[in-house]
Amino acid sequence: MFQTFFNGCNYPKGITALLCTNALIFLYMFGSFYVQNFIRKPKLSAAAKEKQEKQKQEKEEQAKENGHVTLNNNVPKEKSN
Repeated sequence: MFQTFFNGCNYPKGITALLCTNALIFLYMFGSFYVQNFIRKPKLSAAAKEKQEKQKQEKEEQAKENGHVTLNNNVPKEKSN
């Protein structure tokens, strides 16, 4: 895309500049999204941590009651004693 500035192409330089700007904005936005969602670990608030712990305890209690443990892929597995 940037090569149209330097190789003597007759393509309008204004449109090329707009396309390059668009590409750079897209790369910045995608990079920000990627870093925010996949690189940095989200910091949980105290309420969110409490809720997560409560859900974990509820799952453990349910497993004790019915004798089944649900794995991450939601496939039930018979609980061994």
